[in-house]
This record gives sequence, C-alpha cells and structure tokens, in this order.
Amino acid sequence: MAAEVAKNLHAALGDRVSQISESAQAVVARGDHCLATEYLAALEARAEALHTLVPLAAVTDLVLAPSALGAAPVGLDYTGDPVMCRPWTLLGLPAANVPAWRRPDGLPVGVQLIGTRRDDISYLENLALAEAALTNPAAPANPAKITPKED
Repeated sequence: MAAEVAKNLHAALGDRVSQISESAQAVVARGDHCLATEYLAALEARAEALHTLVPLAAVTDLVLAPSALGAAPVGLDYTGDPVMCRPWTLLGLPAANVPAWRRPDGLPVGVQLIGTRRDDISYLENLALAEAALTNPAAPANPAKITPKED
C-alpha cells in the first residue's frame, strides 16, 4: 500500500508532498523505500487472496466485517485507525461502513459490508437492503429485491 500511496501522491502533488500530514508523509517515506521485490511479492499475495475469495463469491453477496478496532473516537479530529479497511481496498472490492449500533455513551459502532465481486449495481442494491436491516431491524425486508444465486 505504501508504495502505491507514494507513487500516487508524488504524481499528484510533486514537491508539495512535504505539505501533507506527518502521518501521510510517513507512509510516503515507507513507500519510497519499498523494494521492487517486496512490491511484486505483495501483488502476488493479493492475487492469491482474490483467488481464495472466489468460492465465497459463489455463495454470498456481502461479507460483514468490523470497520474499526472499536467505537468511533470522540471529536472530529481523527476518524480512527483504517487497518480494518485496508484488506478490502487492497483487493479492490467495494466496501461501505454502516453504523450498526451505538454504545451506551452514544458513540456509533460501525460494520463494513463488503461485496464479493466487482458488480457495483448488485452490491449497492444488496448494501441498501443490509443497511436497512441493520439500522432498522423492525422494518420488513423486501425479498423481491434479493437476487438468488444461480446454481
């Protein structure tokens, strides 16, 4: 990830990379020092991971996963650690955060709904149904919109 972040930010910002946040600069620095052999090994690992997901895509449309390591942080200065989002970004799969419930102190706890293939229209339709079920469990489901799997 760091190698691609560095490549993209250098291309987009040029010498203005020094003006981005310190944490982003640290990622760029890691990317700048990534060896080609490390990068190629990471691409191979990504291809293997996608291949592993092929059977899953045959039986489900969405994967439910944690969005973060805990509840949303207090305040607006920091959105939290993105570590739980990185695998899906790496794999190029669509993912969205949905607030699933609230802690007793009122802070939201979200989950990610990840698509299992590159089919944005079906993903968005299924995402809407799942989000409605998570955020309003008393609402009736609309099974007519769920596309059954072909055998």
